[in-house]
Amino acid sequence: MTLEDVTIRRATADDARALAASRHQFRTTFDSPRPAPQDAAFETEAAFVERAAPLIDGFLRAGRWHAWIAECGGRICGHLFLQMIDKMPNPDPREPEHLAYLTSFFVEPDLRDRGVGAALMQQLEAFAQRSDVEKILIVGTTPRSRSLYARRGYQSAPDLLQKIVM
Repeated sequence: MTLEDVTIRRATADDARALAASRHQFRTTFDSPRPAPQDAAFETEAAFVERAAPLIDGFLRAGRWHAWIAECGGRICGHLFLQMIDKMPNPDPREPEHLAYLTSFFVEPDLRDRGVGAALMQQLEAFAQRSDVEKILIVGTTPRSRSLYARRGYQSAPDLLQKIVM
């Protein structure tokens, strides 16, 4: 399968069940910075979809979350989500008042390194530019994903701090 066989489109709330199933695949197969033990008991796909689909539906309908999907043969073969974050108002009209959080970025393994991830990112970044987003934030990258982000201009930020609370 090639990039020409893939359709990239903005997801709607009607895609919530399929997005939930794709997210289950992502979270049970990805290269986590904190891998689960081999005997970890993940929630079944059916149970996860029943629990997550209504939440994803609500998030997308509320308008603070946005998602894009890669479709192959009528099924989702990749996805990513973007949450809009409002900044406090600023008296300088040149400073954007939105940040965005990119998460749950997944492309099926057999489609990686074929431009699908870059095509998803291109759509997300175009949306962020149109939406007056100052910065796109990413938390929890993997060694494999960092090269894609670097090629697209993402870099570590010296002004970002974190505290792990769990």
